[in-house]
Amino acid sequence: LAASLPPLGACDQAAPVHATVEADDVRRGLAGVKALIEAGKLQEAHGRISLVMDQARSQEATDAMAEATWLSARLAGAELDFVKADQLAEDAILLAQQHQSDELVARAWVDRVGFAGASNLDLEDALRWARYARVAVNRYGAPRELEASLANNEAVIRSRQGKHAEALTLHSRALTLREAVFGPESPMAARSHNNLGITLRAMGKTKEAIVEFRRALSIEEKVLAPDHPAVADTLNNLANALHDAGEHDEAIASLKRSLSIREKAFGVDSPKVAQ
Repeated sequence: LAASLPPLGACDQAAPVHATVEADDVRRGLAGVKALIEAGKLQEAHGRISLVMDQARSQEATDAMAEATWLSARLAGAELDFVKADQLAEDAILLAQQHQSDELVARAWVDRVGFAGASNLDLEDALRWARYARVAVNRYGAPRELEASLANNEAVIRSRQGKHAEALTLHSRALTLREAVFGPESPMAARSHNNLGITLRAMGKTKEAIVEFRRALSIEEKVLAPDHPAVADTLNNLANALHDAGEHDEAIASLKRSLSIREKAFGVDSPKVAQ
C-alpha cells in the first residue's frame, strides 16, 4: 500500500481574513476560490484562480494578486507539485511584502515550510524556511492557529530527519492549539490526529496510529462532505496502518474508498491517484 503525505498537512492552516481589495468582483472571486478549496473541490478552484488573477492584474490590485498567488501555491501543493508550489509561495511573499501584508507573508512562509517538509525539496532550505516563518509569524502577532500550522509543518521536517519523537511532540502541540481555536471536532483537529497517526506509524506504533486515524476519520465524516479529499487521505493512511496490522480486508476496503474519492477530486491521471 502506498504511503501517504499529510493531508495538505504539509501546508496546514486556515484561510485568512484578508484586507479589502479594490473591486468587489475580485473579492468575491477570492472568496469563491477559498470556499472551493475548503470544500475540497480543487479542480474547480484551479479553474477559477486564473480568472481571479487576471482580474486582479487588470485592476493593479497588488493585495489580491498576492492572495491569488498564495492560493495558487496551495493548489499546486495539493497536486503534489511542490517545486511549483514553493515558487508560487515565494512570489506571494514578495507581493505581500510590497503590499505590507504581514498576515499573508506569515502564511506563505509557513506554507513554504510545509511544501519543503512534505517533498524532496532540499532539507536545508526547509530548515531555513522554518526560521523565516518563525520571524514572520511573530511579526504578525503569533496567532494560535498559525502557531499550530507552523508546529505541524516543522513536525513534518523532523519526520524527514528521522526525529520522530520530536515530530510527535510538535504534532501534539498543534493538536492542542487547534482544539483550543477550532474545537476538538473540527477539520483542523482531524488533520492533527491524522498527522499524529502518520508519525506513530513511522515509529512502529501501529495500534496507536490506527486509533489516531480512526479518530481523524470520525471527525471528518461528521464535518466534511463524504467525498472531501481530506477523507481520502485519512482512509489511505488508515489502510496503510491496517495493512501493517494484518487487517487486510478492511485495509483494502479503505483503500478502494480513498481511491474513488481521489479520482473524483483530482482526476484519474493525478499523482494523488497514483500515490
